[in-house]
Amino acid sequence: KGNSSIYFIAVCDNKIGVLVKDTAAATNEFEGTTTLLSANTWYHVALVADTGAAAPADEVKLYINGTNQTRGTGVCNATNLENDLGTIQSNTSSLFIGTRDGLSLPHRGFIDDVRFYTRALSATEITDLANGNHTAATWGGSSSTNYETAANWSPATIPDPYTRVTVADVT
Repeated sequence: KGNSSIYFIAVCDNKIGVLVKDTAAATNEFEGTTTLLSANTWYHVALVADTGAAAPADEVKLYINGTNQTRGTGVCNATNLENDLGTIQSNTSSLFIGTRDGLSLPHRGFIDDVRFYTRALSATEITDLANGNHTAATWGGSSSTNYETAANWSPATIPDPYTRVTVADVT
């Protein structure tokens, strides 16, 4: 699916679901969790969209409180959800958090600490975030002395501002 996919996280019937809209193929897939949400409870929700996944079924993973969710169809009606969200023409549309278009269909609750990463986080990293820990990276310096070189880090990704960085003792 790559760059032609658009992802929506939605709450429907007290469950969290993900609508994947493939603009190139003009198709929609909606999968929801079987986890029933309780009112007045905070949840850590993470969506990992790995466009390099080997199988389409592995492309989208949804976590609640650090646990990869069992997904199933029929949790919400994808057609009704898309009608609520409106027509999406491309993935160059504006980004809105907590509402469809900045004005309508507002989320009825609180949203806190939204993050975007340039890579797919691992299950361990998602669990760490849900438990209040930051992702970690260790400086190896094996490629060069440039901190902006991914090959110098383990995992091979340049740390973001939220990453807990460890510099190995080189003495």
